[in-house]
Amino acid sequence: MSMTAESGRDSILVVDDDQAMQTLLAQTLQLEGFDCLTADDGDDAQEILQSSHEALSAVVLDWVMPRMSGIELLRWMKKQPHIEHIPVVILTALTDPSCIKEGIDAGAFYYLTKPIQHELLHSIISAAVSDFHCSRKMLQKLKESEKPLAFLEEGTFRFRTLAEAELLAVRLASATPDPEHAMPIADERRGTWQPRYHLPGKDTADREQCMGGRGGKATCAP
Repeated sequence: MSMTAESGRDSILVVDDDQAMQTLLAQTLQLEGFDCLTADDGDDAQEILQSSHEALSAVVLDWVMPRMSGIELLRWMKKQPHIEHIPVVILTALTDPSCIKEGIDAGAFYYLTKPIQHELLHSIISAAVSDFHCSRKMLQKLKESEKPLAFLEEGTFRFRTLAEAELLAVRLASATPDPEHAMPIADERRGTWQPRYHLPGKDTADREQCMGGRGGKATCAP
């Protein structure tokens, strides 16, 4: 297991039990402007992912390895909330269509087969890193957009359709301590929208508001 990542560049975790292949991949990626961390199998990779996941932008993963295989590591990653968003590129000698399907179904960003095609590898890794940054930026913007609602005590919102009212209700519900129980109840046949919610920090009973779905004004107050 080796950790050679430097600050300022995207870091890729290379997981392969073949030392020659691991070295070749790391050198190739470094020449293309990435920093690299390496692991000999899934167990070593788990340790790095748990301790250094914030520094990683992508993982290049072999399938057949001792102790923990690549597909086992991938499935484990997708169950970890703080790791699941890191894109994984499988690079393996397994070419059977069922393996390709299994890898993609498990959540792989892309499935590449050995021997390495350097230009293709560069394109796929660059796409994975770009996707990682775009996803992280969108999640950050979503978190920032929800923050003001956490301090809302009173507000007036205008909508024109039932769909807009439902979207508003989802936004308001996301700012409550228990979003699932604050989701709206809509009746399209009657054209009404009836949300139930309680504002953050309030321990009073659920507020209930009913208004026309064809247009109207929603007012939230403590």
